[in-house]
Amino acid sequence: MFEQDDRYNHAGGSANQLLNFLGNHDIGRFGHFLQAGGEQDDDPLLARYRLANALLFFSRGVPVIYYGDEQGFTGEGGDKDARQNMFPSRVASYNAGRLIGTSATTADDNFDPTHPLYRDIAGLSALYREHPVLRSGIQMARPNSDDSDRVLTFSRVDLAGGWNTCWPSTWPTRP
Repeated sequence: MFEQDDRYNHAGGSANQLLNFLGNHDIGRFGHFLQAGGEQDDDPLLARYRLANALLFFSRGVPVIYYGDEQGFTGEGGDKDARQNMFPSRVASYNAGRLIGTSATTADDNFDPTHPLYRDIAGLSALYREHPVLRSGIQMARPNSDDSDRVLTFSRVDLAGGWNTCWPSTWPTRP
């Protein structure tokens, strides 16, 4: 996909202006896709969600978070099953689903700034604001040392200011 970025680079814009998302009201929630993989334990699901959010914020394009994803909403796939309420829901099919990273359900109020995904996204958002290279730098694919096609490796480069200085030591951590 990233190898097609030249299609979007022109005088009026670039691939950095493309909207990127993990899920939405049309295709379903990312949490549902994660659970559909068979894993049900929260720790691996949260780890995969965190990795996906990091890719969303650190790769080229504009990160878009679908409401409720920061609260671990999962839905049942498809469009109408990805429209849960943030306030306590009365829809039985919505409330039957398990959320990621919490014991809450959609029958509860879900405006929780202490949710682990909420905190991770807040930290990633801060890094995105702090480092202009994440908004406007070019993305360069990097070769993998083991010639693996299973690992995506890239750098973000600000041609005016040099290499990205956003290192893993600034990765947001959960208290």
